[in-house]
Amino acid sequence: MSLQAPLVQRQLTRLLLKSDGICWTIRPPATAAAMASAALTDTEFRSQLQPEGKRIGFRMSSKNKLEDVGGSNGSPLFSVMIVNYNGGDYLQNCISSLAQQTFRDFEVICIDNASSDGSVDVLDTEGVPNFTLSRQSENLGFARGNNVAATQARGRWLALLNPDAIADPYWLQKIFEASERHTACRVFACGQIKLDDPNMLDGAGDAYLIFGVPWRGGFELPASELPKEGMCFSPCGASAIYERNLYLEFKGFDERFFCYCEDVDLGYRMQLSGEQCIFLPDALIQHKGSGTSGRYSYFTTFHGNRNRTWTYLKNTPLLL
Repeated sequence: MSLQAPLVQRQLTRLLLKSDGICWTIRPPATAAAMASAALTDTEFRSQLQPEGKRIGFRMSSKNKLEDVGGSNGSPLFSVMIVNYNGGDYLQNCISSLAQQTFRDFEVICIDNASSDGSVDVLDTEGVPNFTLSRQSENLGFARGNNVAATQARGRWLALLNPDAIADPYWLQKIFEASERHTACRVFACGQIKLDDPNMLDGAGDAYLIFGVPWRGGFELPASELPKEGMCFSPCGASAIYERNLYLEFKGFDERFFCYCEDVDLGYRMQLSGEQCIFLPDALIQHKGSGTSGRYSYFTTFHGNRNRTWTYLKNTPLLL
């Protein structure tokens, strides 16, 4: 196996190079001194390397310059945000799926909305690169909880993930690849499969009727009918991907919504400003859907119907 690019910027203590589909990282701190003192032979250079699986945090540009594809000052590329309220075993399964991600340049921020079920008390976060638990003194709701997480996030991209969801091992990898293909796009929607039935779709991005009715595209259709990559109205909040600066520019979710339809409201506002959303069929999660609130509960019915009305009245132009 030969290195695909010459060694550059020898002062770096952390360097990633892709070679034959594997990324390697130089182990600090000994490497920095060795690199600064003298040029390394190929054998010496390899002795400093250790495999990092398929982690891609840096890339070599066409001019053989090392480019950081993550955030500045060593920040991760993705900030995965989970808002939990009495998530039970769902939450641990969600976090365990993140530990299995092939793309490793991410952090996880878990906002716990004063859960009483002990779901955050004994979490196993081994394998998660960087995990932060932020306990709240009250139930902030999904909308405000994500806004709080966004202010703490350090990544370029915000990757929302419901506690009753399980991410495919290639979830972040596929989103990263899509961001490289669609450099002008700042919002992505992910493919969602039902957690209880892998043969059925949970959603393919959000859709919206002119009459004010939103729905998850492809909901409860056969998984074999998962749409191809393309434009959709907005991402479902269970696995929405936003560029952090864009999310903050729009002031995030409307916190008055508390829970449900805040993702459609934000998507509507972004569509009105010209921001497009691309659906990614190969960036997959499995989703229970209302796993913690109950699909047909009074809470779900009330907030769902009220917030659909608010979304329409807030955003729909008088002259269509």
